Amino acid sequence: MNKIIRDIEAIKRLSRKVLLDLKRRKLKKAKEHLNDIIAFDMDELTRLQRENGDREVIDECLIVLKQARRALQNVNNFDNLVEAKKLVQKIGAIEEKELSQIRLRAHHVGKILGYHLSPKVFELSDAEYLAEMHEVMKNDPNYPNDFYSDEWFLGMREIFKKMFDDPTIKFEYVTGSDSLCTLCHHRKKCIDVNHEFHEVVNKHDAKEAVEHSDLKKGRNYGVKFILQIYKKKGWLK
Repeated sequence: MNKIIRDIEAIKRLSRKVLLDLKRRKLKKAKEHLNDIIAFDMDELTRLQRENGDREVIDECLIVLKQARRALQNVNNFDNLVEAKKLVQKIGAIEEKELSQIRLRAHHVGKILGYHLSPKVFELSDAEYLAEMHEVMKNDPNYPNDFYSDEWFLGMREIFKKMFDDPTIKFEYVTGSDSLCTLCHHRKKCIDVNHEFHEVVNKHDAKEAVEHSDLKKGRNYGVKFILQIYKKKGWLK
């Protein structure tokens, strides 16, 4: 059996044990996310891995795993939950694998400029950062306030903070689904060629690809290189 499939199987087993540990606690969200993990279709994940590799499995599972990890870490007396700690560690290992292979599509590359201009957001607490992002969404007429989840905002910041903190880290420039898409609960709609979201995101990509014409699909780039492009365009001093 493939390693990533073995890891997901182990996470499912641990989730069942942790769910029993939490049975008498009023932790609706944590229990919901654990049940989502337990519901993973291992036959389907095995097929995805066989046909498309580990990346497809991680893309399929990551948002649920992240939600479960955050919910468990917020449980009172977490240190007393041995199985929960093991589960969080196993999920963390998969998250680290994703962070070591960052991919960005055209309309997400531009977020590098936003974080460069507002570096203070990296220092905010999760609650402060989410409050700021929710305020931004209120003023955006293109999306309903709840279009993006808190998990997406926090995961996005985590990815860009990693790149800004370590200039040696680069992202792969891709077309289609990327590391931010993996964190979004609209992902399946966006990759469905028959759904309107697919057309919307590809239009965004087409527009931004023009602004990032120096980038080539499949190549790796760092924050410094992208900022140099923006300086040439006059977007930065």
